[in-house]
Amino acid sequence: MKLKLGLCTCLKHLSLALSNGKKTFERSLEYLNQEEVIFSEIKKMASLAGGSFEDFDTIVSVNGPGRFTGMRISYTFASVYRIMSKKKVFSATVHDCLAFNVFSFSKDEKDLAVISRAFRDEFYLSYYRIEKGELKPKSKIYWLKREEITKKLNKFKGLIIGEKKDYSEIYSVANDCAEIADDKISQILPGKIIETGLYFKKKDFKPLYIKPAKYENIK
Repeated sequence: MKLKLGLCTCLKHLSLALSNGKKTFERSLEYLNQEEVIFSEIKKMASLAGGSFEDFDTIVSVNGPGRFTGMRISYTFASVYRIMSKKKVFSATVHDCLAFNVFSFSKDEKDLAVISRAFRDEFYLSYYRIEKGELKPKSKIYWLKREEITKKLNKFKGLIIGEKKDYSEIYSVANDCAEIADDKISQILPGKIIETGLYFKKKDFKPLYIKPAKYENIK
C-alpha cells in the first residue's frame, strides 16, 4: 500500500491529511505542543487508511511562514523519513496552500494577494496569478508593517485571501476595491496540503523563516 501524507505544524492548528489513493483522511486540532501528539495522530490516521508509517511514499510538509518551533517539527519528521526511506518529500508554503484553495475553487483568471499575520502590526504578503488554467507565484513572500502593506495594496484589484480568523485585520489593510475570498477556502484545508505539494513539487522543505530584520520593497 502507498500512502501520501500532508502536514502543517507551523500554525496554531496541527493539520494532517493522509491519502491511500481512494480516500483522504483529514485531521485539524489546536494544540500548543504539537510535537507531543504528531506521531500518535499520524499513526492513527495511517491505521484508518489501512497502513502504517512504513507505507508513506510521499510527504508534503508546509514549511512556513509561521511559528519557528512548529516549522521545525514537520521539517524534522520529513527529513528523518526521507533519509530512512528515500521516499519523496515536497514542501508548500502557507501562502501556496491558500492560493491553491482559490485555484481549486475556480480557474477563472485573476490576480491573488495572499496575506497572513506575522507579529502584532506585521504581515506577510505574496502575489499569485491564475492564468490559462495554471496557478503561478508572482513574488516571494514579503514581511511588511501595517502602513507598508496598506500602501502596497492601495491599487490592487484582484482577490485577497488569508485565514478567515484574521479577516478583521486583513480588511483593515486591504483596498476597498479588492475582493475577499470566501470563508470556506480561507484557511489551511488539510486535504488540500497534499494536492498543493504535488502541484508545485518544491523539493526544498527547510523551514521558511522570514526574519523581520529589514524592509523589502515590492515592485
